[in-house]
Amino acid sequence: LVRELNLPLNPGFNRKRFDALLKDMIPRGYRCLGAFDGEALIAVCGFTITSRFWCGRQLDLDNFIVTDAYRGKKIGERMLKWFDRLAKREACDVIVLDSYAMSHAAHRFYFRAGFIIKGYHFYKEV
Repeated sequence: LVRELNLPLNPGFNRKRFDALLKDMIPRGYRCLGAFDGEALIAVCGFTITSRFWCGRQLDLDNFIVTDAYRGKKIGERMLKWFDRLAKREACDVIVLDSYAMSHAAHRFYFRAGFIIKGYHFYKEV
């Protein structure tokens, strides 16, 4: 699935960058949920639990990916239900995620799952 992250939306993303970021993220509480079909990883989503002034304790989902062949088979829904249970168990106030503006199919999926657009995520490269 690392290869699937190397999309036009993520130019320059490669295994070296992935490994460097992961090395920084794991000590900060980053974890992953994966779905498998036998030995094959068919879906993955990273997550962290943090607190922010605007929303309180948050479960932050990162890079929610279901392989093309498994989309529409309820894998994503099952993963989101697992995240709902985790958020309740961890006393989170909200579940948050970012989605690229042009990812319309993902937006429909998130809306169906009860997510709303609360604001804009601004960013500036340094």
